[in-house]
Amino acid sequence: MILQRNKVQDSLAAIAVDQGDAVLSRSRPDDMLLELTRGLGYLIVAAVLVPLATQRLGDYHRLRQIVIGVIIAAGGSASMFDPIVAQPGILLDFRNIAAVLAGPLGGPLAAVITAAGLAGVRIYLGGSGAEAGVVGLVLCALIGLGVSLWLRRTARSLTMGGFVGLSLVAAWMPVAMIAAYVPFPRAFDLMLVISGPSATAVNVVGALLIGFIIKSDHQRVEAMLQLEACTANMPGVIYQKILRPDGTIQHKLANSRIEQFLDVTREEVERDPESWLRWMVPEDREFLARSNAAAVAERTLMPWRFEARHIRDDGSLIWLRTDAAPRRLSDGSICWDGIMTDVTGPAAPGDG
Repeated sequence: MILQRNKVQDSLAAIAVDQGDAVLSRSRPDDMLLELTRGLGYLIVAAVLVPLATQRLGDYHRLRQIVIGVIIAAGGSASMFDPIVAQPGILLDFRNIAAVLAGPLGGPLAAVITAAGLAGVRIYLGGSGAEAGVVGLVLCALIGLGVSLWLRRTARSLTMGGFVGLSLVAAWMPVAMIAAYVPFPRAFDLMLVISGPSATAVNVVGALLIGFIIKSDHQRVEAMLQLEACTANMPGVIYQKILRPDGTIQHKLANSRIEQFLDVTREEVERDPESWLRWMVPEDREFLARSNAAAVAERTLMPWRFEARHIRDDGSLIWLRTDAAPRRLSDGSICWDGIMTDVTGPAAPGDG
């Protein structure tokens, strides 16, 4: 949040002061808080978009930083094009909070992209406050970049206390800019308007909300990568059998180990979760159908075990056994989660 003043607004403010008008009398607190919350909404939307835009990027860390930087810069820029008119000639926006959080949330590259984008927009908007605006947001970005590099070096993540600290930097950076560019006593009145209790509170709450949204997404991605690493090294295929309330049954396979068992790729299984069944010998497939029919009729939470023969494209035989434990889903479906393993050897198909 920083001071913006164009030449026309400065002239109007000067005329009003000469006439004795209370140009710097504060807006009603309720109105100011409502306007601040509206402006913060642009960054909240950007924070929500980050997980949606990066959910498939996985461990493409550099591309992820670029996407996060562009989205945060867009949110901050939107608040600059729709500023809050605190007083005649005094406009507020949320560029500083975007600049200071981009680094810790997205990484060094995100910090640079966000700072460059916001600075470009501020220069485009022009006015006598452009220099102070650019300097303030660049300082915020440098602080955020420093925090980002420290977090990387120490292998830590930003705590909620850290978010509060950075939000205070963003809220109070205008104080330094006003002190540097505006003479006293007018500077003191501007400080109270620009970085008063309402502005500070909204910055803190906004930083916590943005941090929670994006940090939760980071944790989700890390958990997903850890799960994929674990499943890729398992001796079998992660398996699901789902019995829907309407009686339909669906089989799902979760990792690429199926490619070592049968002549099918993980991508093919993702497109058609039952494509792997075409290698099952007809007799065992009929037995599977009868077993599924019994599950539909009984609908009990019984463990599932099924062994079946499969004929590969090269004519070789492989026995696959599935062991799964049941759980009931919120829609009434029954889901068996388990693992499919290669048990090729003397065995007979059956279920337990």
